[in-house]
Amino acid sequence: MERPSEHGGGRRGPAIAGDPTSFPSDAELARTLTAGQRQATLCTLTADGYPYGSVVSYAVDGAGAPLMLISELAEHTVNARGDDRVSMLIAAAGPRDGGPPQGKRRAGRPG
Repeated sequence: MERPSEHGGGRRGPAIAGDPTSFPSDAELARTLTAGQRQATLCTLTADGYPYGSVVSYAVDGAGAPLMLISELAEHTVNARGDDRVSMLIAAAGPRDGGPPQGKRRAGRPG
């Protein structure tokens, strides 16, 4: 099998339905996603430079920016104090089964 030389194999994707000038901006789409969720993955770097991700709950302020209350004892807080390169992954939630996100099953753990 030969690898394509261009992203997507060089083939054009399907046409966009509707008038692209009427679409929300990327910033508005991001604010909408952020406002519609309450869980995220906070990603930090350990002292050795390894990535560390942890599930966090958040709220949004009036401008749509995420707000978190984090413990001084949490590993991600220790990491962020040592290296301020931090990111937050917010994704649309799957089926809701209730309960806090920190108690949910993770891949590779029995459950």
